[in-house]
Amino acid sequence: MKILLLLLILVLTITANSQVAINTDASAPDNSAMLDIQSTSKGFLVPRLTQVQRNAILSPASGLMIYQTDNTPGFYYNSGIPGSPFWLLVGTGAGWGINGNSGTSASNFIGTSDNNALIFKVNNQVSGRIDPVSNTSLGYQSMNVATTANKNAALGYQAMNATTTGSENAAFGYQALLTNTDGIQNTALGFQALKSNTGGDYNVGIGHGALFANTLGNDNVGVGLNALATNSTGHQNVALGNFALLFNTSGYLNSAMGYNSLFSNTTGIYNTALGSASLASNTTGGENVAGGSFSMNGNISGNQNTALGVSSLFSNTTGSFNTSLGYQSLYNCTTASYNVASGYQSLFFNTTGAQNTASGYQALYSNTTGTNNSATGILALYSNTNGYNNSAFGARSLYYNASGHYNTAMGESALYYNTAGSSNTAIGNGSLSSNTTGNYSTAVGSGALGSSSTGTENTAVGSSALLGVNTGNRNIGIGVNALGSDAFGSDNTVGGNAAMFYNVSGNYNTAWGKEALTNGTSDLNTAIGYHASFSTTSGFQNTSLGANSMVNNTTGSYNTALGYNTGPNAGNLANSTTIGIDATGTATDQVRIGNVFVNSIGGYANWSNISDGRFKENLTENVPGLAFITQLRPVTYRLNRKAINAYLGIEATYQGDAMSGITSGFVAQEVEKAAKNIGYDFSGVDAPKNDKDVYALRYSDFVVPLVKAVQEQEQTIQTLQNKVNDQSVMIKSQQDELVELRSRLDRLEANHAK
Repeated sequence: MKILLLLLILVLTITANSQVAINTDASAPDNSAMLDIQSTSKGFLVPRLTQVQRNAILSPASGLMIYQTDNTPGFYYNSGIPGSPFWLLVGTGAGWGINGNSGTSASNFIGTSDNNALIFKVNNQVSGRIDPVSNTSLGYQSMNVATTANKNAALGYQAMNATTTGSENAAFGYQALLTNTDGIQNTALGFQALKSNTGGDYNVGIGHGALFANTLGNDNVGVGLNALATNSTGHQNVALGNFALLFNTSGYLNSAMGYNSLFSNTTGIYNTALGSASLASNTTGGENVAGGSFSMNGNISGNQNTALGVSSLFSNTTGSFNTSLGYQSLYNCTTASYNVASGYQSLFFNTTGAQNTASGYQALYSNTTGTNNSATGILALYSNTNGYNNSAFGARSLYYNASGHYNTAMGESALYYNTAGSSNTAIGNGSLSSNTTGNYSTAVGSGALGSSSTGTENTAVGSSALLGVNTGNRNIGIGVNALGSDAFGSDNTVGGNAAMFYNVSGNYNTAWGKEALTNGTSDLNTAIGYHASFSTTSGFQNTSLGANSMVNNTTGSYNTALGYNTGPNAGNLANSTTIGIDATGTATDQVRIGNVFVNSIGGYANWSNISDGRFKENLTENVPGLAFITQLRPVTYRLNRKAINAYLGIEATYQGDAMSGITSGFVAQEVEKAAKNIGYDFSGVDAPKNDKDVYALRYSDFVVPLVKAVQEQEQTIQTLQNKVNDQSVMIKSQQDELVELRSRLDRLEANHAK
């Protein structure tokens, strides 16, 4: 009965109004509806289809609705046309909800389906634009007046607000690129980044106020709070860090990286600053490089400086052409130029000193006004203040130098204590390390001249050469330990390992060769050759030339030895001269030429002895003749050379025949005895002067007694001749008398015969 009544009401309603109302209270349909269904207990049930069944509907009318039971169930309607249906889930599509949406799929979108820009507005002001040509913006009044501009991207309040023709720009942030009109290829990221740019191109501003005032400047990069904020026309600048290049206006080709780097730069060009507050005070200075926090912080107009390290070149204002590498290197430099500092606090106190080079921890640390110094090594030239033209290479080299100049030190602690000494050269660890005020000395080798304090004009070459020299002057030592103990001696020249090693105060000595004059302590000795004069101690004015020459001498003086293994055989002989290999002096005031194996000594003239009567005194004619000569025993003999060498203690290098050839001569002891027998002090016998000496004969001295003997014989002959002559006269007289007598006899006989 109810169903029939409902149908009756529906029929009547449709008939009367051409509208359909389905309800239980017989109310008329709403005037705006063709179908008005009302119920307080039932719902409206539309056809229920699967997705396959939905898609099988032929030519579905636009707006046709179904309920899909699978694959994202929900109410779907055809938003397309019958020939090209496009089913949309109710609640997604064009009816995007203001409180969010659900049931979306990859096919859902917000935007246009034609080739027109999608525009967002706030307060009827363009607040977003997605242009199919190329521009994209999002933000209140961003790209508000864009006309022919293309390929731009803007995100933020009034970003790129005035752009008309500028292209390929990117602006992200409040009023980023606000006034840009025709500038191209700019990138602004941050609050008011590149805000004032109008026609500047190729700029990058990232950070609050970065490149804020730039108008026409090109190729600038500003990253950080207010980086390049006041730049207007400067170009090709790079600023990375808060307030980097903040006040730059027209300066160009500057690079600043770090908080406050190049903070005050206005028109300076070609500067590079890396580090917090680096080059912060620079205004017009150009071509500077600063790397490190506070590096070149005070520079104003200095040019072509390089500073790398925290606070390096911190105080520089107008100095130019300086290079500083290391923490606080050249920290106090203000107006000085042409300095190079590499190392922690190197050239720290330098203010106006110019043309200095320091490399190493606190090298040239105390220098203030000194110029033309070079220091390489930790604490090298540390104390130098106003010394100039010094070079120090090595840790602590020239450490205490203050005012000394023209010094060169190479090696750890070389010239360490030098304060005011000048024109010194030290090469080697600890060389000339104790020098304070000495000048013009040269030391090459570890520890060379290591103890010299005030000595001047000394030269030492070799490890520990002249090590002990303290105040001695004008010494030359070449070789390891040469003159190693010399403290006060002067004017010595030494070359060779340990040569004159123990000399303390000896002067004017010359020693060349390993261990030459090693133990010498006296003056005016000359020793040349390995081990030459090795044992000489207090002996003076000795000369030895040859390896192992004069090795036995200790206190003897005025000796000369020339040749290998030659010299006196005792330690205290004087005025001896030995020439030739193994030649050996055995007594004072003696000359020996050659060794026992020499068979011939000669030349083209006889030996001349000085015999000037003007200088002879106490002349006495007391030379015996025959009384002496007739006692001599001429013999021939062969000399046992090896026995002589053994007796004299000679270790002969040269070895000849053990026995000499047959020689004519005398026996020295027999000659000595003959002279003593007649009380004759004969100089031809060279008797031993000590227990290491041997007998010798001066055969030339035999001429004098021989002459006397001849004279004596001549006198005897003359006496005998006179006697003969007298006897001849007598005989003649007697013969004459006999003749006379014969004649008389003959006459008598003749007369008698008559």
